[in-house]
Amino acid sequence: MRRGRRPLSARRPLARSAVLPLAAVGLLGGQAVGESALAAALLVAGLLATPALLLRHRRLGGAAALLLVPALVGHLQVAWQTARREHRLARVEGGVQPLRGRVAAVRLGTGLGASRATLDVALEAPSPPLADGERLRLTVWRTARSWRVGERVRFRATPRAPRGFCNHGEDGYVRWAWRSGIVATASLQDDRAVDVTPRPARVIQPDALIDDARAAIAAALARAVPRAAERGVLRALIIGDQGEIPKELKGAYARTGTAHVLSVSGLHIALVAMTIYAMAAWVLARWPWLALRILVARVAALAALPPALGYTVLSGGAVATLRSLAMAAIGLGAIVLVCRPDVWTALAAAALVLAAFDPGIGTEPSFQLSFASVGALVVAGGTLQRWLEERTCRFLARERLAGRCAMLALGALAASTAATLATAPITAFHFGSVSLVGVAANLVVVPLVGWLALLFGLSGAALLALSPGAADALLFLGALAIEPADRFVTWLAAHPWSAVDASLASPASVLALGCV
Repeated sequence: MRRGRRPLSARRPLARSAVLPLAAVGLLGGQAVGESALAAALLVAGLLATPALLLRHRRLGGAAALLLVPALVGHLQVAWQTARREHRLARVEGGVQPLRGRVAAVRLGTGLGASRATLDVALEAPSPPLADGERLRLTVWRTARSWRVGERVRFRATPRAPRGFCNHGEDGYVRWAWRSGIVATASLQDDRAVDVTPRPARVIQPDALIDDARAAIAAALARAVPRAAERGVLRALIIGDQGEIPKELKGAYARTGTAHVLSVSGLHIALVAMTIYAMAAWVLARWPWLALRILVARVAALAALPPALGYTVLSGGAVATLRSLAMAAIGLGAIVLVCRPDVWTALAAAALVLAAFDPGIGTEPSFQLSFASVGALVVAGGTLQRWLEERTCRFLARERLAGRCAMLALGALAASTAATLATAPITAFHFGSVSLVGVAANLVVVPLVGWLALLFGLSGAALLALSPGAADALLFLGALAIEPADRFVTWLAAHPWSAVDASLASPASVLALGCV
């Protein structure tokens, strides 16, 4: 008797490996459509049709449910956040009033020929319309003192709702400020009218300790690295502060498609985690008594997570850093649990966590560039691996040193090409230009800045409390690795063919530019 085909409802349900990626796509898609009523109606209609699809085809019905349910949740998150933001910010406008709070974050800069300080002040007393615990961003245009996290301040200012530079002030800055917990802004001409109380010496404040560590590293860099350009890049690599990088040098990195090495990203976190993991595994494997009784990889994975977490906190916790930390935690956790980690599942889990706790983060360029580049690297790595398995070439034999070097060079070329192609549309949309030399520039800059300089810099920062002399020497070595990279990107960026303008201008913007 000929065996008949199974009905659609009896087929295998959706594979587990696709659950988190589908849920992540649905949540980000729902948040991207915003508070549109039409989008909400379409999502509800799709959810109502899902049971019928499940009865007909379990896999398609399961995929639809995994997409539509998180999409509706994301849509409701953004709609609720927008309504709450508009209701709250509409009540912020007020006159001059006394304010009191604690400095929660400090950013220093220069402007109008003087030093400028931007302080995030966590209010400690209700000052209607501001409530206790809310954050106010205070800009002091001329400051003559060094501000520290944890200090108490008293001042008189006019709180205002955050506003951007677009018509009616509705742009990404307003949404970013709200998601960062900032409900009002204020400004002072100078700091003479600010009453400052130093933070208590015996009270342990985690954010103040982090600020002290960042200040100590900055002081060590100023002492060990004489050149401002290399010092600014190394400062950006270690503590995530790009304020001291010269504007021309930062533009050269951006024009050559290597600006990602200046911000603490997934590359840096992965390098820290994998270096600690490899070192711990190597050391533990050399102890036979221990290696015969425990699984060395588990202990090494547990030892690699705290340094990655500490580096994330020290550098300020940017989007790409948090994504990489989440992926590293999932990958190292899989080693501890003796499971085979899946890269797509880890990437989707990181996107879900970030989007769930910060609705609207998917619209940020850093989020899009980070996930697009990692996805491209995964695809390129898998394609290259399959290509090498299908071809047996003596020159690429892993048993020979020349073969291992060729494999390393081929992998670096494939990774640079894939990341450049994947991020080109995003950079064209957000920044209006695409680098034409990104592949070649990354092959030189990433090993020098993203590997050598980072390892020397972080090693020096770690030894700062134990041996300041050794720390200064390591920081100086990190600056030596940065200098040729700076010269290379400056030389590349000076050529007109290094990048092409590819902005997506609208007819209205072209007409407005012609009328100016």
